[in-house]
Amino acid sequence: AIKIWDIRDEIDSTLGLKKYEIVVCTEVGEHIEPEFANTMLQNIKALTEGVLVLSWSPHGGENERDKDPHHQHLNPLKFPQVIDLMEKNGFEWWRRPSQALLKNSFQFDDFHYWWRQSLSVWRVKQ
Repeated sequence: AIKIWDIRDEIDSTLGLKKYEIVVCTEVGEHIEPEFANTMLQNIKALTEGVLVLSWSPHGGENERDKDPHHQHLNPLKFPQVIDLMEKNGFEWWRRPSQALLKNSFQFDDFHYWWRQSLSVWRVKQ
C-alpha cells in the first residue's frame, strides 16, 4: 500500500501504518520550515521501530545565501542543534554506528561529500 501525505502534517494514528526496523531520511529536514521540524520528526518516529539514518545540512538558509542560492534550505542546523532537536523528539544519537558509517563511506568515491558532513544514526529512545 502507498500512503501519501505532507510530512509537515501529523500522521493520523488511525491509519495503522507499519513500523520499520530501519528508516532512512536524508536531504529532508533542512527543507522543512522550522515550525514543522518537530511534527516531521514525530511522523518519522511513528514509522521507526528501531534505527533512523538521518542527514541534516548545516549549510544554506538566510545566513549562507552563497551556499544556497535558490534558498532551498529553510532550516539548516549545526550538528549540536540536530542532537538537541532529535533528543527532544525521542531519539538518541548512536555514536558508534554513526562513526562507522562515516569511516566506511570513504571506500566509495561517489559518496556525497555533504552526507559526510551530516549523516548520522539514531535510535528511538525506549
